[in-house]
Amino acid sequence: MNEESRIVALGRVLLIDAAGDSDAIEKFEQDLNLQADRLPDESGFIGRALYREEDVFRQTDPSRRSSHFEIAFFDNIAPAAAIEWARTPPSDLAELQRADLLLPTVNSFHGPTVGTAKQDRKPGYQVSLEYIDVAFGNLDAYRRVMEGYCGPAGKQLVADGVLDTFRAMESAATLYRSDGPQVAWNQIHLFEVDTGKFDQFMQHFDRALRTVSGDSFAKVFGGLDEIRTVPRWVFCS
Repeated sequence: MNEESRIVALGRVLLIDAAGDSDAIEKFEQDLNLQADRLPDESGFIGRALYREEDVFRQTDPSRRSSHFEIAFFDNIAPAAAIEWARTPPSDLAELQRADLLLPTVNSFHGPTVGTAKQDRKPGYQVSLEYIDVAFGNLDAYRRVMEGYCGPAGKQLVADGVLDTFRAMESAATLYRSDGPQVAWNQIHLFEVDTGKFDQFMQHFDRALRTVSGDSFAKVFGGLDEIRTVPRWVFCS
């Protein structure tokens, strides 16, 4: 069984409205870490990672914000206690906006699993997180593009060192959703990009796409723009 077929994840989107208050943010992150202390004891636990948004690269609605993304990976099945963890707000300091059960997008999950000893964050790499929304009627077409084009190109970029990981995941179920305004999404792309190659990233992606499929970045993404939106794209620490 290959790696992508056996992994499931629980992802949480959170918002602490404390811009510039480093003490409040650090306290919130400590609360998250304490809440997650029991996860390594759960059956099938692989790893966990917490990301703090630092810079917004793209957003369609500034009123729909988030501040952190937390993810935990498991082998085959997410245990009931881990699902309860995902659905439980961590503290009074912030809002748990969403908790989702995530599955890897076919052929689009490459590199060591985030949150594990094999995937220490490398100096010189920046975490990129995209929230992507695909209409239900376009899901099959989107999956075909990811499986045949973007996923293999991501694997090539990992092999080339442009990316450290390429992780595309789809929401299989929303376990919790708050009533507050938030970004609409059903896919996430989480990867680490070499900051020295970021300015030329589109050229690297174009070269990788041509290598694995023979098609250009413009052709592949021209089609993607017709079936999906990217309401929020952020860089994280």
